[in-house]
Amino acid sequence: MLMVYRTSRSVKSTAFCCTNSLGDVVCHAFCHKGAIAAVHFMITSAAKYDVEDKVLIQEIQQLGLPKENSETVAKQYRENKDALRDQLEATSYRISKLVDCSWRADQILAVAGGESGGTVVSEKVVSLKLSVDSQPGITSGGKVDSVSFEVSPENLDLLILELSQAQQMMNDINA
Repeated sequence: MLMVYRTSRSVKSTAFCCTNSLGDVVCHAFCHKGAIAAVHFMITSAAKYDVEDKVLIQEIQQLGLPKENSETVAKQYRENKDALRDQLEATSYRISKLVDCSWRADQILAVAGGESGGTVVSEKVVSLKLSVDSQPGITSGGKVDSVSFEVSPENLDLLILELSQAQQMMNDINA
């Protein structure tokens, strides 16, 4: 069994240590990382499920952290709960955002059947370039990807129709 607790050697030096099954105190990097990950999980889960700070204190104490430490964690949680919930909301359930759309209509002419007596083939194509922000909740320079493709005018009409129908269905759900 691994227990994590906080020791204080001086006012400036604080370390998380682990107790192994023999009762020996061992301070390793994995203990520090584990303690930080555990506290991170507890705080983000508490914010996600809108837990009161009194309940958080009890839960942290049940996991083995001393009362003064659990109260310190709960105080920071209480003071920053709204900002944490806003950040979780901004980074959760993201839908990619269309940043820019550019298009170009082309007509491709080709000769089929050789140079003499061949038939001229004409094909209309629409070239689309979409810029998509795949991380819209992140404020510091989200990731913008460019997607380019060509489509026939008939398929473009079908795409626009189906996207309009999907948007209408989403609007009906939100209404």
